[in-house]
Amino acid sequence: MKPAPRHPGSGKSSPDHANTAMAKISRDSLLKPATYAAQRAEWRERVIPFKKLRTVHIGKQATVLFENEFTVRYQLQEMIRVDKSMETDDLAHELAVYNALIPTNQALKATLMLEFVDADIRDAKLAQLQGIEQAVWLKVDGHPPVHGRPIPGLDERNTDRASSVYFLSFQLSPEAARDFICGEAVAMGIDHPAYRHSVDEISPETQSVLMEDLKLN
Repeated sequence: MKPAPRHPGSGKSSPDHANTAMAKISRDSLLKPATYAAQRAEWRERVIPFKKLRTVHIGKQATVLFENEFTVRYQLQEMIRVDKSMETDDLAHELAVYNALIPTNQALKATLMLEFVDADIRDAKLAQLQGIEQAVWLKVDGHPPVHGRPIPGLDERNTDRASSVYFLSFQLSPEAARDFICGEAVAMGIDHPAYRHSVDEISPETQSVLMEDLKLN
């Protein structure tokens, strides 16, 4: 197996490094654009299966991706690759904003994506789904459901229709987090008038990786 791309100043590689610490991402830990470009194929090779394990599909149009240090780091590296001026001009702001997507204090962080194959109907569908970001829930067996809440600084609300992407925080109680880690069943769903779907139990593989997020909180 090829070694994973390394972060400067880190003795560990990613995504393994992402599973051993839930520290915030610093400017100094990010790769320079040229270095990242040379390693980008390796990063993409790893991030696709890594994200797949952290993904829950709720119905046909809604996908929840649970974020962590590695997924956020990858997003930042991609942003810098596209806009190299970010490295000096906007990086401090983006770091402050996107670090909020790293799990903390029994809170799982996630990106909700609403996807419609037919672009012609997308706007009409999104208009029907206004407020859906308040309707996504996660439930640990034996505990009340926890609704995701938009993460300040990341969500830009549209007043007449839903956005196609939302960034959510699921704040678990210490007891629910403990039982999540102990393997109690975890369900997810969306309870919106125009979109009601649920998953009775997320996969054991997904729950396992999310357990690690909670253990590192």
